[in-house]
This record gives sequence, C-alpha cells and structure tokens, in this order.
Amino acid sequence: KIIPKKSWEISDNKLGSTPAREPKTAANDDQPNLCVHLIDGDAGTIWSSRSQAQPDVEPVWIRIDLPVESRVSSVVLVPHPEGLGPAPWRTGANHAAGQGFSTQLTIRLSQDAWHWETVYENERYAPTSISEPQQFAFEPRQAKQIWIIARGLPQVLNYGHAMSLAGVEVRDEDGSNLALLSRGAAVTVSSTHLGYGMDRFTQDMLWP
Repeated sequence: KIIPKKSWEISDNKLGSTPAREPKTAANDDQPNLCVHLIDGDAGTIWSSRSQAQPDVEPVWIRIDLPVESRVSSVVLVPHPEGLGPAPWRTGANHAAGQGFSTQLTIRLSQDAWHWETVYENERYAPTSISEPQQFAFEPRQAKQIWIIARGLPQVLNYGHAMSLAGVEVRDEDGSNLALLSRGAAVTVSSTHLGYGMDRFTQDMLWP
C-alpha cells in the first residue's frame, strides 16, 4: 500500500497544476492559431489575434509580403467554412474561431513598405456571409506589400474580442492567389492568440 508523504516531506514536484498548464515540449505544444495559417492555402487552419477586453482597445493588422512586386486586383479574406470551437461558445454574440470579421476594415498597398495607398476603407463593414470568402476588388495596380487593418473586433469563443480568419488571398488579374507560402509569400501580424499562458515558452518559465 502506498503511504502518501506529509506536505512538509515533499521538497519538489510538478503536480497540482491544471491540465492546460502541464510541462510542454515542441512535440506537444499545440498552437492552432499561428499566422502562417493565413497563407498556407488551407481553409481548415486558422489564425486568431490576441484577445482584447473591448472591441476597440487597439487595431489588429495583417501584413502580406509578396516575393516580388506584382500586379494585384483584389484581396480576399477567407473564413473557416464551418467555424471552430465548442457549441456553448458559438451562440449569441460569440463568433466561432475562424469566422471573426471586424466591423471596421482598411486595406492598403505599397511597393516599398514605406508609402502606402488605401484601396479599401469601411467604418461599418459587415460580411455578406461569415462562412464564405469576402472579396475586396479595386483597380489593378503594382504592389509588394498588403496591409490589412481591423478595428471593431467581435467576441470570438471565450478568447475575448479578436479577429479570426482561415486565410488571406491576394489575387492578380487572372484570379491567381499570390499570397501563398508555397510561392514565397510571407505574413506578419500584430499579435497571435496562444492561449492563457499555455505555450511551451511560458511553461519553461513556470517549470524550470
């Protein structure tokens, strides 16, 4: 029979944490919201920005860098077709992950990442469908950087207010998507939702 030790007999252990805060390594560090999912060409993977307490604490942005300057004619925001997350968090004001569109949207283009031209701006944006790609077309022009700025963030699951999408497409005049990792595109975002202290880097600090 195992006889438990008295509390003062235990000098060190890693028990007593919640399951979400168990020690992690790269092998079991699940990070489903990484920004690379925006350009992987897979609508089944998503990105979500860091949660905010209110819809307008700070703007959220996505920047796409094309491998070479190209002639572009539209930007497409791609949601997850079904939305991710448990049913209790997908009712009322809460949006499913991958379907979090903002209510204020600006799209800017640049050829040198210094001078920017606004090609779309809407202070009261509402998607025609939260489960279908939303296209923003403009007169074709040369661009290398695409900057999407969002305000007015919805409540996504229990994250808080965030922007959450499955992908961003930058299309040329033929309709081809230039914003693909496989074509050499890159993506940078203002923030990423990694959970509440659940990534392995935080765990390394909690469990040295």
